[in-house]
Amino acid sequence: MKKILFIAFLCIAALMVFLTYLWSIKDELYLKAGNAIYYRGGFDVAISLYTKAIESGELSSSDLAEAYHNRGLAWAKAGAYNKAIADYTKAIEINSKDTSAYNNRGNAWRDMDECDKAIADLTKAIEIDPKYAAAYYNRGLVWEKRKDYDGAIADYTKAIEIDPKDTAAYYNRGVVQRRKGDYDKAITDYTRVIEINPKYARAYYSRGNVWDDKGELDHAIVDYTKAIEIAPKFAAAYNNRGLAWEKKGEYAKAIGDYSNAIKTYPCYTKAYYNRGIALHKKGDYAKAIVDYNEALKINPTDAAAYCARGNAWDRKGEYDKAIADYNHAIELEPKLHSAYCSRIDTWNTRGEYGKAIADCIRAIEIDPTCAASYVNCGNTWYLKRDYDKAIAYYDRAIELNQTFTLAHENRKKAIEEREKTKKGR
Repeated sequence: MKKILFIAFLCIAALMVFLTYLWSIKDELYLKAGNAIYYRGGFDVAISLYTKAIESGELSSSDLAEAYHNRGLAWAKAGAYNKAIADYTKAIEINSKDTSAYNNRGNAWRDMDECDKAIADLTKAIEIDPKYAAAYYNRGLVWEKRKDYDGAIADYTKAIEIDPKDTAAYYNRGVVQRRKGDYDKAITDYTRVIEINPKYARAYYSRGNVWDDKGELDHAIVDYTKAIEIAPKFAAAYNNRGLAWEKKGEYAKAIGDYSNAIKTYPCYTKAYYNRGIALHKKGDYAKAIVDYNEALKINPTDAAAYCARGNAWDRKGEYDKAIADYNHAIELEPKLHSAYCSRIDTWNTRGEYGKAIADCIRAIEIDPTCAASYVNCGNTWYLKRDYDKAIAYYDRAIELNQTFTLAHENRKKAIEEREKTKKGR
């Protein structure tokens, strides 16, 4: 009996020791469970687990800093940036050398458009660890957001020096190079991304955009096609390949690509709009109007779509509907130059020259460097048979664009009509 009691005592003692051990690690288990749930995307549950770990009061200082930091990450994923910043700050108070906390607090400040604070935190992370590539990259994003493109390029370059296979840094440096108009450098960066990761569809797409900027449409189409091969549901790649086909006059192919973009993303306003433009160029005004209608259902404030639909109504001879659409476009965007120019043509067709002249003046006020505006004004005065004023406007158009064929042709007609008028007196 004594032996049985002794064994029972040992078992109870062992159980107590084990329970004491479990109690001592339960708070750490909350932290580890939070981490596991966070990486599976369960941010709300992760926040709850991190909170239990923090509130226990039993974590070591390093684990406590980690719990605050990681709860900050979860808050940021949930879009609660103020709470994220508060947690990163707690982590920094515990460990003033926590580069990750500075880095991520900087990211949260950036997401809140607090760029100065973001730069300060990211700079602090770099001061602590000059080899921290992610901090240079993230500071580059802030410079880019502030449109300090040289600052962004410098930081992306530093990130690449530290990590020569950092595709994100190459990619974003390419984005900034394009914005600066340095197309060849942008192409070089996107090409490097593709060399590192040949399956990076967005790099092909972005390089295609730069080829398009350069007028290298065949190269652009090749890159958009490759992006689509890698990511068959890449709606923007279909759309932009459609734009390239359209520029080449291949309207059927353009329409096919816009249709694929819409099939992939049925709420793609731009694809409806662009398909409408291509149909218009083919002379299919009724179908173009259908597409503009769809674009406006998705985005009723799309001034360009109203203007384009107005152009289609004008071609169909539905002048009241055309004017109504131009008016709506101008209400939405009072400085939409194309709407004034289009409305001028419709006023002229209706013989309402006074209204056309008012629109001519407004169009020139909006963009004094647009030669087409002066041609439109010249056309109105030509129709009013004031050939001297017409010629003056055509002359101004030619000053702005010496190769503007229509301005030369219309000026010649105005001079001929003026001479006929003089002979007839």
